[in-house]
Amino acid sequence: MKKTHKKILGFAGLGLVAAVTTFAATVQVPGASAVTAVSDKIQVRVLTEEPELSVTPTIPSGSETTSPFYGFTVIYNNLTNITATLVNRGDDGTVKYSGVIWNEAVSGPGEKSEELNLGNFGGFGNFTITFSGTSTEGVPIEKIITVTYKAEPEPGPEPEPTPTPTPTPDTPVVDPDVPKEETKKVVVNIYEEGNPVPVKTVTVDDPSDVENIDLSDLPDGTYRAEIITKDADGNVTGTTSKTIVKDTTPGGTATVPVIIGDPVPGTNVGEAVIIVKDNEGNVITTIPVSDPTPGSVVNVDVSTLDPGNYTIEVEYYDDSGNKIGTSSEEVTKTDTGSADIDVPGEVDTVTTVEVYLYGPNGKLARIIKGDRRTGLLGVYDADGNLLYTIEHGYSDGGLSIPMAGLPYGEYTGTMMYKNAEGKLVGDSKPLKIEWNGEAIIVPDTGSFFQGLNITREDYLITGIVVFAAVGAVAFWLVKRNRNSRR
Repeated sequence: MKKTHKKILGFAGLGLVAAVTTFAATVQVPGASAVTAVSDKIQVRVLTEEPELSVTPTIPSGSETTSPFYGFTVIYNNLTNITATLVNRGDDGTVKYSGVIWNEAVSGPGEKSEELNLGNFGGFGNFTITFSGTSTEGVPIEKIITVTYKAEPEPGPEPEPTPTPTPTPDTPVVDPDVPKEETKKVVVNIYEEGNPVPVKTVTVDDPSDVENIDLSDLPDGTYRAEIITKDADGNVTGTTSKTIVKDTTPGGTATVPVIIGDPVPGTNVGEAVIIVKDNEGNVITTIPVSDPTPGSVVNVDVSTLDPGNYTIEVEYYDDSGNKIGTSSEEVTKTDTGSADIDVPGEVDTVTTVEVYLYGPNGKLARIIKGDRRTGLLGVYDADGNLLYTIEHGYSDGGLSIPMAGLPYGEYTGTMMYKNAEGKLVGDSKPLKIEWNGEAIIVPDTGSFFQGLNITREDYLITGIVVFAAVGAVAFWLVKRNRNSRR
């Protein structure tokens, strides 16, 4: 190989490496979209000799809920026993249920999580759960949590859809492209009516093929299935329930207990109408209940129904005949050893869409948060202080990016999605905006470098790889030339 060729190849390789290294040194690290706002948090629990009893409910104590499913986690240390007592009182103070739901001898540090179906403890009402324990030295300790379980209010007219924001020169609009969380695990708890402890629990690690659940080991009867979906990290993404009636004996009796609720506390329910509908919405049975007592149970006979899926609705009317509320539950009747369940493959859990905007100097310039429920857009400075809000600044059709008040230049951004607990959902997405009095969203044209999610370290690694590749080619050419001379 001629010396001139060798020099040209060597200088070309060194020049390429120098160019890549120089470019890497000028990359603004804060603006690189590969940097995320996620940080690992390590929770350390320090054990002491003092007795400990802490209770963390799934929703804050004192809250209201329309879902019958309610859970809590108890952490304890240096106790000899724990007892949990549940009391359900109506709005007039009448005790609708009172009993012990947990009584256990314990020792050392420990933790226990429990999921309750409040419908099994007297139906709608005001629940008080008292946790009491005794320390190893005989000192009593107590914690109390409360929750109000009530029927869903009568749905009003469908709300007007939030209008998609209109782009302006200083406020471009981007597609939020909200992701969903994929269901990675399903836990199905089967309860007997009136029993807070599941008679069977089925865990499915691959829910993509789940269509039914095996009930062959359970006798005929009425059960409630609690279907809990989880993401890859084991976090709960959704909870649904349905009633399952297993009736394999011809001519047997099969009923579904329907709890009469109290849709508007303080308003007398003059009549409740129970309506049974088939899978296509056709009315099968109508059962009027005059002057019902909230919390009472009406057993609906489903013996004559064919196996399949049904809906049982309850409509509530006041003394003047005005409709004041409604509730419904899904029912599946089966005459085999299995029952259908519905498991969503993806669950929409995103409540907030956030954009972190970096300026021409690579520093964080602005934080933008869009509330999916209200459409309200919050604009914050780099320190997280609220600057102003924009009504209807967000919709699932568009997210406003206010640029007014920022210096001109090229901006990069990272769009992230969070659920109600603040957990990131899906992958973040990069943005690029050219701002010179008019904001222009730079599209991802699909060119070689456009939209690449890389940082300074990536460029340095690329330089090393290129240098090694050029060196290998040069070594091969020299070796081939020597072999040809021989």
